[in-house]
Amino acid sequence: SATGTIVDDDTATISSVSAASVTEGGNLVHTVTMSTTADHATSFAYSLGGGTASSGDYTAASVSFSNSVTLSGGFVTVPATVSSFTVTVPTVGDAVDEFDETVNLTVGGASATGTIVDDDTATISSVSAASVTEGGNLVHTVTMSTTADHATSFAYSLGGGTASSGDYTAASVSFSNSVTLSGGFVTVPANVSTFTITVPTVGDATDESDETVTLTVGGASATGAIIDDDTATIASVSGASVTEGSSLVHTVTLSTDADAPRVFSFSIANGTTTDADHSAASATFSAGVTLSAGNVTVPAGVTSFTVTIPTTGDLIDENDETLNLTVGGVSATGTIIDDDTVVVDSVSSAMATEGSSMVFSVGLSGVADAPRTFSLALTNVTTTSADYDVAAAVLSDGVTLAGGLVTVPAGVTSFTVSLPLVNDFFYEENETFSLAVGGVSGTGTIVDAYIVVRAPDVGTGANEYMLGTEFRDTLIGNGGDDLLWGRGELDKLYGGKGNDIYLMTDGQDKIYEKDGEGTDTVIATVDFTLEKIANVENLTLIGTATRGTGNALNNVITGNDLSNVLKGGAGNDTLIGGAGDDYLFGGTGKDLLIGGDGADRFVFDTKPVGSQFDVIQGFDASVDHIGLARSIYTTKLSAGMGYFPDAFYIGTAAHDTTDRVIFDSTSGNLYFDPDGTGSKPMVQFAQITGLVGTLTFENFIAI
Repeated sequence: SATGTIVDDDTATISSVSAASVTEGGNLVHTVTMSTTADHATSFAYSLGGGTASSGDYTAASVSFSNSVTLSGGFVTVPATVSSFTVTVPTVGDAVDEFDETVNLTVGGASATGTIVDDDTATISSVSAASVTEGGNLVHTVTMSTTADHATSFAYSLGGGTASSGDYTAASVSFSNSVTLSGGFVTVPANVSTFTITVPTVGDATDESDETVTLTVGGASATGAIIDDDTATIASVSGASVTEGSSLVHTVTLSTDADAPRVFSFSIANGTTTDADHSAASATFSAGVTLSAGNVTVPAGVTSFTVTIPTTGDLIDENDETLNLTVGGVSATGTIIDDDTVVVDSVSSAMATEGSSMVFSVGLSGVADAPRTFSLALTNVTTTSADYDVAAAVLSDGVTLAGGLVTVPAGVTSFTVSLPLVNDFFYEENETFSLAVGGVSGTGTIVDAYIVVRAPDVGTGANEYMLGTEFRDTLIGNGGDDLLWGRGELDKLYGGKGNDIYLMTDGQDKIYEKDGEGTDTVIATVDFTLEKIANVENLTLIGTATRGTGNALNNVITGNDLSNVLKGGAGNDTLIGGAGDDYLFGGTGKDLLIGGDGADRFVFDTKPVGSQFDVIQGFDASVDHIGLARSIYTTKLSAGMGYFPDAFYIGTAAHDTTDRVIFDSTSGNLYFDPDGTGSKPMVQFAQITGLVGTLTFENFIAI
């Protein structure tokens, strides 16, 4: 036998491998078709790789085959009778935006491409908001939805909002992570998932509202807030000064301008002014500033403005006055300068008789709201300073005089000056002087107080000045209150009825007065006594006279400013020492002794009779003394010696044998007790009224 061999002429090969496409994460399924079937298993070379996909984009180890095809050592084994089978390649899904990728499958020399379709698209997920103080940088963070394996571009815009292009610098915007800007698009490099956009802002000095600018990248937007760091305040308010009747103009300066109206508190308050001195309600403002309800509104862009306050003119002389203007808590003073000055515009001339008061009227040019001071001066023309008494001047309307100045109270426009004139009893022609107040003068004319009758004429019965010559005259006053002055030689003076005055300048004249012809007075420039003159009651010393003695009548004897010795004699006399250190001898009778100023001595050299004790008025215990004659007020003291302490006792009666002078401090009575035992009665010799100080033993002297 022989074998017949049928030689096969068919070889099973791989006819085709189909292409495949799947979204990443799915399976690429390739169909492999053979040229024919085989009655036995056949093997073919197998490879998976190449293309644009990386090994991480699919899982080569997990490739699977249909129809029991197996893979081993780079070969697939196809079972008998299989004419086609599938190769399933798992792909790996990721989050990367990438291009579609390919992987090549080769079986038995036949190849096909598997396309892995990307399912990720990188977008802008968010743009963060940003905030910065003007002059700083707005930093926005841009976050992408995913990374990309390639550069991606997104639309970009910066603008809108309330900010203007001058509030930030668009040309200087910068990006992190190599992001670039060109033609309105930003290009984000591969693998970048986030980046920042830095927008420089521009600082200024304007007080403005916070501003915004919108950043948009790839359709996602965010707002950048530019925070203002400027607050417009009132930096200053200028002081102002103006003459009353004009307007105060204050300049108000702000610390910076503002992009919108700003409101500040506003007030005008009186300092030394009153509401009548200005018109706050009529204040005006420049630069469009308005006032409402105690606040001023300043328009946008205004950095300074003026406040104009009208003031009120008047005719009152007043101190310069001030008000306070306050804007936004900043104050300044407005000074209203007074333009009225009160001066003395008139002083009247006046005429008066000596012994009366001369009244001058002083007129001012206007009224003052506060006291005003003017000089006051008296200038003698034919007068002397002895012709008037400036210290006793009386001014009306509350005006006062001190140190040569008169002070006129507020509101006074005129006043009078009443100047007492001194009656010197000497005949003289009219005398003149000037009174100047505030530099304005009036003339005062002093007219002699009497009608002059010259010897040898006799009086008419009126009040007359009987004036003698340098020769021997006989002056007869007849009725009326006459003044008689013989002047020279030995004159005979007859006053007649009425209260007459005899002027004695040499002591030689003879005075003749009858009983019942009035109360008459001798005015003497020399030492004088009334002892030998009947029916003349009173004596006044003037000039250089120092001694005056009364008579048996009830005399009033008045001293001058010298140290006088006044003796009352008999009668109930009144002795007035005046200034100077005087000696007053009351004599007999119930006398009133007034020492006046100076260190006076009250002498008791007559024995008191019954209740006829003397009254000492105004005894000053610090300087005055009481002299007790040793011949009457028995004492062992020598003349001129003071009493011992135990010889003086304050009480109503002596309390031991040493007491001599007893002073009842309640009644003011003074007693002398000869022995202090009461065996001899104590005698009241005086009473003190108006005691100044404390009476002690040192106030008593033996004479």
